[in-house]
Amino acid sequence: MSEANPKQRRAPGEKYGAGPSQPTDDPSRTARSILQIRNRQRRQPVDVRLLRQILASALTDELGVARYEIGIHLVGASEMTRVNETFLRHAGSTDVITFSHREPPSPTELHGEVFVCVDEAVELAPRFRGTWQSEVVRYAVHAFLHL
Repeated sequence: MSEANPKQRRAPGEKYGAGPSQPTDDPSRTARSILQIRNRQRRQPVDVRLLRQILASALTDELGVARYEIGIHLVGASEMTRVNETFLRHAGSTDVITFSHREPPSPTELHGEVFVCVDEAVELAPRFRGTWQSEVVRYAVHAFLHL
């Protein structure tokens, strides 16, 4: 799990065309939660609607998060390597990278961006005797704990 401070470098969405999930001062947008998922890899088909339901439930029911604005980018190993090297100065791919956009951090309000590497999930799932889909969920929930 890798974390980055987006104030140190350009926001990930600016370079990779995803549009960052920045917090907003607009009261009409902060009254509701936003969980945006973008599938930017083609190795595995992803049921984005089901994934959104699972992760929204994890945020509210399991983690007790009242409000959130989170962008999740499902990417392949090559894109994850670029993000990891550009923003964290780490070589190679990794399973998940989190960019928190909330200052100061709050356990009940989350704002940030998460990059999940589907290729890593496919590769590591057999080691943990699970499916790549369960690994993707595990990575995203782990990332929420760092927002």
